[in-house]
Amino acid sequence: MTIDFRFCEAACPDGALRLNGDGAPIPLDPELKISPKQAAQFLRSRRSVRCYKTEAVSKEQIIELIDIARFAPSGSNGQPLSWTVISSEEIITKLRQSVLVWARELAKAKLDESPISRNYLIYMLDSQRKGRDPVFRNAPQIVIAHAEGANRSATTDATIAIAYLELAAYSHGLGACWAGFLYLAAKYSPEVLSLLGLPEGHQCLGALMLGYPKHYYARIPRRKNPPVEWR
Repeated sequence: MTIDFRFCEAACPDGALRLNGDGAPIPLDPELKISPKQAAQFLRSRRSVRCYKTEAVSKEQIIELIDIARFAPSGSNGQPLSWTVISSEEIITKLRQSVLVWARELAKAKLDESPISRNYLIYMLDSQRKGRDPVFRNAPQIVIAHAEGANRSATTDATIAIAYLELAAYSHGLGACWAGFLYLAAKYSPEVLSLLGLPEGHQCLGALMLGYPKHYYARIPRRKNPPVEWR
């Protein structure tokens, strides 16, 4: 029988076991446990934010969000992710321009199987012509999750971890939205990937716009009732 001492370290009520590694297990505070109703309202009221204030989020806050995201589940508890935070307006501008160049080339190519639908490409380019930012929505910061390309579970791990980070951002009064155009462009455009400045051999596995939301909402939006089959 194999014993997982990481479980023992976390489960022991007296903290009698300590493993070598970064830090120590964090004791749970029973007073911070949220009710099912609180959890339901929090999760249902999360919104994808696409209008941001110009104020940047502090480095300390972002570190705290990433610290929460590192507790997201990962395949075999491999924890393969690294993070890159882009706050430089110059780099964000270059990335935006590079993504739009890739989008124009993609629109001209008229591929049968395009990573972005033609309707989205038309929307992106039309928004750009009207002076809008269809790539980053003028978010002051971009958070990138990345890992070595050989890791098979890393894409799923990144999706879960970014969801954790987005929810953590909401709890801090921040706004976030998945930067899907950047993620796809980094996947197919070597130029965009190069601008991200990731370590050699790493792939962009997801990107999140981050900032302070311009608008707040008083009600939970409607959603379709999902089909559920019981067997």
